[in-house]
Amino acid sequence: MALSEDKKQILRELGRVQSGRGFEERSFWLGLGLTIALTVTGLWLFFVDRMDHVDMSLLLFHIVGGFPFLIPCVMLAKRHRRYVEIIRSKRFATGGWITTVVMALTFVSGVWLTFRGVTGIYWLWLLHVVVSLAAVFGLGWYIRSILGTFQVHLPQTQRASGFFRDMLGMLSKRVSAIAVMALCLTVLGAMAYTEPDRMIEVPDYVEVVEGDPFFPSRAEGEGFYNPEHFLRSQSCGVGGCHEATTEQWMQSVHYLTPTPVFAAVEALFKEEARKGEFLASRDPLQVETDRSVHGGEESFRFCAGCHTPVALFAGEIGLGEGLPTFEEREGSSCIFCHRIEATGEKSNGGGGDYRISAPPERYLFAFSDHPVGVWLNKTLINSKPEHHKQMFMKPFYEESEYCIGCHRRLQYSYWKDSVYADPDHSEHKECQDCHFAEVEVEHDVSAYTDGVVADHRSLGANLVTAMIYGHQEQYDLTLAFMQDDNQKLLVLAPSHVEPGGTLDLGVHVINKGAGHTFPAGPESDLLEAWTEVIITDAGGAQVYAYGLLDPETGYLDHEQTYVYNVRPIDRNGNMLELDRHRNWLFTEDRMHVLPPKGYDQHHFEVKLPPDLTGPLTVSVRLRFRKFNQEFLDFAAAGGFMERLEAPVVELDVVELGVVLTGDEALLAAAGTEFDALMDEPPELGVYTRKANFDDYTLTSKLSLADQYALKQAKALFEAEDFGEALAVLTGIADANKDKKRIREFRRLLENSVAENVDFSGEKPDPFHDRD
Repeated sequence: MALSEDKKQILRELGRVQSGRGFEERSFWLGLGLTIALTVTGLWLFFVDRMDHVDMSLLLFHIVGGFPFLIPCVMLAKRHRRYVEIIRSKRFATGGWITTVVMALTFVSGVWLTFRGVTGIYWLWLLHVVVSLAAVFGLGWYIRSILGTFQVHLPQTQRASGFFRDMLGMLSKRVSAIAVMALCLTVLGAMAYTEPDRMIEVPDYVEVVEGDPFFPSRAEGEGFYNPEHFLRSQSCGVGGCHEATTEQWMQSVHYLTPTPVFAAVEALFKEEARKGEFLASRDPLQVETDRSVHGGEESFRFCAGCHTPVALFAGEIGLGEGLPTFEEREGSSCIFCHRIEATGEKSNGGGGDYRISAPPERYLFAFSDHPVGVWLNKTLINSKPEHHKQMFMKPFYEESEYCIGCHRRLQYSYWKDSVYADPDHSEHKECQDCHFAEVEVEHDVSAYTDGVVADHRSLGANLVTAMIYGHQEQYDLTLAFMQDDNQKLLVLAPSHVEPGGTLDLGVHVINKGAGHTFPAGPESDLLEAWTEVIITDAGGAQVYAYGLLDPETGYLDHEQTYVYNVRPIDRNGNMLELDRHRNWLFTEDRMHVLPPKGYDQHHFEVKLPPDLTGPLTVSVRLRFRKFNQEFLDFAAAGGFMERLEAPVVELDVVELGVVLTGDEALLAAAGTEFDALMDEPPELGVYTRKANFDDYTLTSKLSLADQYALKQAKALFEAEDFGEALAVLTGIADANKDKKRIREFRRLLENSVAENVDFSGEKPDPFHDRD
């Protein structure tokens, strides 16, 4: 059939466009091939969360290849303008321009996501997905329309059909070849990519316990890990990523370990190891810095589990050797903490009781220091963060159980027995609610959704580390955290008192808001919390003083002051010195700490001179310092740091006025009112008074509830109500079947009840601390 002149003209024009040569034509085919490759990688990545290096290379291609996607956008616009002049169809013209606009939206949204990242603007990512699919379908419809026009206008001959098939085959081959070549080069690039080995061999490593390379630390892993995979915490703060979080973390005490203060502990540890009296000597310490000590269980691996875990898992902690300093090795790191997958599996927590996963398959260029490599790594993460989240975030990181690997004894164990652990209680809170509270920040990808991040300063009670490293912001925030109304004073005094008489004071120390004991911390034997009481007359002259620091040395007299801390006890039940940190393997007296929602009462009787001028001012301060001055002086004497005056924090201050009078009626009324207040102190209804007896070796092994039950059993025993005492003690023993001392106490009491023994004589006392 002969073609009309119109059809011939259309075919000639279409053929002229299709048979073009030069840069524009090559760009057109490259653009189509690139479009197919980007479509394939986009669809693949849509269904992938956990990525290997091939997936990451495809992601890299999708990102980098998105920039030249501008080429098919421009080429389509130029070709469509020519096609519209040939194919005079309003439907075709409109569809082509819509496809061009959609492709342009795909390009713009992709570039925006590349530089901004996905987090916090998922609507843009969803838009990119939708318009990309629309662009693919639109481009497919457009190509089909062009080919359909060719086919309709060709003569119905075998030659014409062959020509059409050849043209279609050439189109498919060119485009497919370009797409396949791009994908193959991407996969080959992934295969050629290398990074440091995750697992390493450590020759000549000596195990104290076979099969447990990190003993006496309780940490567990799959073997020795290359430290390169855990370090470089600062890389997490690359612009556009976790800038604020990294800044917080790098000032925190969790990051700054071990400090010069800890180096002094090392010296003590090694000194006692040299004597062969591991943690048992009571002799004065002579500081030596030589790290050569005999091997054995005194390995610093115990300390390293919490203080320098990266070095521990790298096999860098030899027997009898100290830990690397902070300047030599990051103590911990962002990646290390975010690879912990379980805690408390060995001993229910403490001593580094956690299990850590092997280093993850990091995004490409994670180990690059080149600016381009750093940018590409950051862009890969921000473009597809699902893999990053799976590697480094687990739900239990927001639960208190995450903390028990290193913070079980005074923190988690008491929290677990408190109202704060009850999810149905109005005051329920996890450790992270206080120590990793949400704070508003800028310039952090984690804040893109709601403007806040978990505060990785992990604020606590440590001002000294911030002072050593000159972190003023950390110091100020820590101070504000410590003075946040969690510990309070309730001071009771009669409103009137007689000159020459006795002034009675009731000082109550309340652990109002801390979810653990007050004080608490791994170095709780070095902490000091105490009340200072000063009474002055009308002229400001001091009438009475209690709890004052020595003005020359800054030391606190522990013999004359009731100090809240944990007392280390040696194997023979003797109290150890408080000028050194030796409590981690000792029995502990925990009766000098306040449990959550607990309070303590101190009664002062002050004999007043008869010639006082009133009124009197009673000033009471609840004071706290992280390290006692004796220990900091020990660290300075050993050359580990410059002498530092331990900062003292006023947790609460109360001032009362007391009128001096000889009016008997006023004195009687004031005394009656004071006695009533002391019998039922106001504001203490929701708090429990702390147990007072000191059974050092036993109470440290019991839960808070059982410690109070033990106090009840002792009171019944002292009242010679042996049967009831036995009932209470039996309940404690049933809940603590693994406690040998509890079983022994119950056996003695059972025998005593059975034999009706008179315990008021010289018979054994089951509550006596026995060896």
